[in-house]
Amino acid sequence: MIKRGVIGLQGFVWSPGFWNLYGEKVMREIENEPGITVGGHNTNHLRYADDTVLVADSSQKLQSLLDKVVAESAKVMGMSLNNAKKNNV
Repeated sequence: MIKRGVIGLQGFVWSPGFWNLYGEKVMREIENEPGITVGGHNTNHLRYADDTVLVADSSQKLQSLLDKVVAESAKVMGMSLNNAKKNNV
């Protein structure tokens, strides 16, 4: 049985808000990294709820983005990626 979530007990009413705050901190660390150009703006990630997609125009840039997200997530939230959910490009 899961007893703890991201912050606080599983189902704690503030957990989604905390998740968004910490997630925003992580994504701000990569906002100036290269991604793809959409409408004249650099875009290197897309987020919806607790899902995040990293985008880049080469596998090397994508790996660099992923490495930075992993490092920042560990630093900010003490969190690691779920390797079972990663998709190969």
